[in-house]
Order: sequence, then structure tokens, then C-alpha cells
Amino acid sequence: MANLALLVFEDGAQTRDFAHFEDVAAACVTVLERPKVNGLGLNVGTRRATKIGGLARLVRGIVSGPEPVFTGRYRPGDIRQYVADAMNATRFLGWKPSVELEAGLAEMTGWFRSQGVPRELLDRPFVEPQRVGLPQ
Repeated sequence: MANLALLVFEDGAQTRDFAHFEDVAAACVTVLERPKVNGLGLNVGTRRATKIGGLARLVRGIVSGPEPVFTGRYRPGDIRQYVADAMNATRFLGWKPSVELEAGLAEMTGWFRSQGVPRELLDRPFVEPQRVGLPQ
């Protein structure tokens, strides 16, 4: 994993909102405990736009890997910007995310390392795009 570059579609400036699974689970439990919100549309997210290129560089730093490769290729139907509007979750549930992206990534990486996952499985997300002809 540390010797293979992450492949990033487009120019890396597209954004997404990444919520930690514990934060999402906490929101789900809270919804189940409050039947009065039944039927209300609630988005769960950090309300923080994270550039995919920045995310790739963050992961690179955690695993001490090479610089990510930006393919410049656009995927049909992909959206450029996405950030969840979690205002209703905060307003009606009192929910707010508690795990920062950087801490969640470090936790996930540590977990993978602690599991003794075979190297070929960890490398698959890096190797597979090359196998199907995406640039290295």
C-alpha cells in the first residue's frame, strides 16, 4: 500500500462530505429513540467540503506513500461538489459529528494494520485500476 500511488479522477478539486461510521451510527440510534422525527428528512454529514485531492494527500501522509496521480478523467454522471446539509439532524436530534476526518483515517489505517490483512488485499484498490488500463 505504501509503495503504490492513489489514483484520483478529474483534477482532485471535486468535494465530498465524509462522516465517520460511529457518527452515522449515533445519528441512526438517536432517530430510533425519537419516533417524533419519523418521516422527517435528515441528512447526516459534517457539512465540511473535503477536496478529493486533499484527501488523497492526507491518506498518502498517513501511509507514507507516493504522491497521488491525478488522471484528469471525468466519470460520466459524477457530481463535482457534494456536502450534506445536516441542519435538520442538529436541529431535531441535537446530533453533531464528533470524529474529525484525519482522526478517522488514522484510526482506520491502524485497524487495517492490526488485522494482519494480506498485502495483496490492501494493495488491490491501487493495483486494480492499473489492471484495467487507467494511467499509473
